Amino acid sequence: MSLQALYDVKDRLEHAAIAGTGLLGEDFRLTRATDALAPLAAKNPVFAKIHAGLQKLVSAPADARNGLLLDTLALVDAVVYTQGATGMAGDLQPLPVGSGVYCEVSYGLLHPLLEALTTTGGGRMEKIETAWKIHPEYFSDYRVLPLLVRGLGDSYGGIADLLVNILQEMGNVALPVLKSRFDPVGKREMQRVVEAIDGIAGADENDFYLEYIPKAKMPIRKALIYALRHDPNNTEKLIELAQTERGEAQKQALLALSFSPLPAAEAFWNTHAEKKPALAAECMLKSTTEIASNLVARLLEEQLAIFEAEPNAPMTKETWEILNNLRFGLPSKSGEAICNMYRHAARLGTSLRRPVKPGIKEKLLFWCSSRHTQGTFDHALSSALQVAIKLDPTQERCALADALCRQYGGLWAVPAMCAALLTMDSMSAYDYCETILNALKGKEKENAVKTLFTDIWWNADENCYGYFTLDGYGYSPLYQFTDSPRHSLSRPLAAPLDMRWYDLLISNPEFMSCLSNLIPADNAALCEKLGKYFYYRAIHHSAPFQRYTPTDTEYLFRLLLKCGWTDWKDFLPKCVENCKEMGYYAVYSILQEMPIPDQEKADQLQKLDKLAYEPKINARNWVRTAVERQLANWWA
Repeated sequence: MSLQALYDVKDRLEHAAIAGTGLLGEDFRLTRATDALAPLAAKNPVFAKIHAGLQKLVSAPADARNGLLLDTLALVDAVVYTQGATGMAGDLQPLPVGSGVYCEVSYGLLHPLLEALTTTGGGRMEKIETAWKIHPEYFSDYRVLPLLVRGLGDSYGGIADLLVNILQEMGNVALPVLKSRFDPVGKREMQRVVEAIDGIAGADENDFYLEYIPKAKMPIRKALIYALRHDPNNTEKLIELAQTERGEAQKQALLALSFSPLPAAEAFWNTHAEKKPALAAECMLKSTTEIASNLVARLLEEQLAIFEAEPNAPMTKETWEILNNLRFGLPSKSGEAICNMYRHAARLGTSLRRPVKPGIKEKLLFWCSSRHTQGTFDHALSSALQVAIKLDPTQERCALADALCRQYGGLWAVPAMCAALLTMDSMSAYDYCETILNALKGKEKENAVKTLFTDIWWNADENCYGYFTLDGYGYSPLYQFTDSPRHSLSRPLAAPLDMRWYDLLISNPEFMSCLSNLIPADNAALCEKLGKYFYYRAIHHSAPFQRYTPTDTEYLFRLLLKCGWTDWKDFLPKCVENCKEMGYYAVYSILQEMPIPDQEKADQLQKLDKLAYEPKINARNWVRTAVERQLANWWA
């Protein structure tokens, strides 16, 4: 059914609305359009109403036409609107390969994400992370997906790393756009393109890696070489590259070769380790093959034999580098050779502690469970076993930790307790750990508890306790075993913590930092108990306002907020009377966040203002005019 007559009527009515209705009765075009509308009026009541309105309009007196014109035009407009359509000339064509898919979502909804991907400045990472968490389907859209690849060259490395992670999680849908935009001699973002393809496809894109290695420039070349690790058939090629490449490309070939389980790789490493033991040890960091485990065990046994034969020999930088690289590779290794090495080390005990060679200023210690803790080599080995158990609490590792703890105690207590938390029920784990802790004395017991709880957090999202890595930029021994730039690893505990752990942690102020990560917001009774403890520490034992210390007033205030604390009456005046020190900006920041009415905030600030002028109180940056202005605002 043709609606041309309706469109002609609309056109003439709009013309009359502009030119006036005085000559409406003489408009032959309107008369012709009205007549053409008659067949439609006979078939449809809506068109019949329009037709009747037109006839009434033309025959009406001049002074009545204005209102009739507007009524008829409104009805015509409404009908025409319902018949509207969009489109363009030509045939429909599929989207180009690698451009994403069409998602039925408006540009307005995509705008914040598109803006974050195409502009500069702060706040963009949060927008991207939020969109990925809430609407991951947006990222496959043809308007978004190409921008993700372009964003791999973002000037802010954190966003570029985040986009690599997102593309890897998107999986195969991102492969076409990554491959279609790959340039082996392009800029640095092409290295991230390879990393994304590597994380998505692994060995499935082996031909792609091999094709472009001869054409690629650095650092793209090294990423392509490292991607060869997925396919054991690349062993001979990697041996060739390890012998012909130089610098970073050669190191990536060695790292990739460490993943090969073939005899050719074993023969290569046996020879290479004799010449460069420190480099061989470093390259074995992430490999879990039997070859890697046996090689690391053999190199460590050689070092232990030297310790045993030369008990007073001082530590050199060369020896420290070999030992440091070897113990970093231990957590990913397993097997009888590794277990025997641990037994040998435990038997040697404190003889593994060496004096530093004269003339060397460094202490030549090893980072252990926490980045803030350094220890001797025997500490480093027990820490390596604990990290191995965090990564994967296998029966072999847990049995080894238990046996070493029973026979040697001391440093080997923490790995055994860690295994208990990851494999036993709440009560059994605490009873087992309590027996171990009772055998320790003083500082040894205190350090064992702090080391055990390093990296244990309450995860509200998963409603569990576990060993967690927050992100790729925060340190954790677990982080080094993942290739993903922002990958978060977690190992949930086998069961919730027994409540007796909280009693133990509350009993010693040194455990405050452990408690701060163990606040389950959904456990009202426990939060009330912890809140009372933190409040007592804040009122009676808090230090001056020194941020990020476990005794800092502001630090304790934020723990109270996490506990849902409600008793804030005179909180800051009590804290200041105890610690004898305050700063205006620190107390103002706390009062701003304190969940109390403005009047009560003003009351506390007024009391603090009086304290500021007492002789025993050290009031830093206390500006009377700023205090009075803020008091006036809160009172208002």
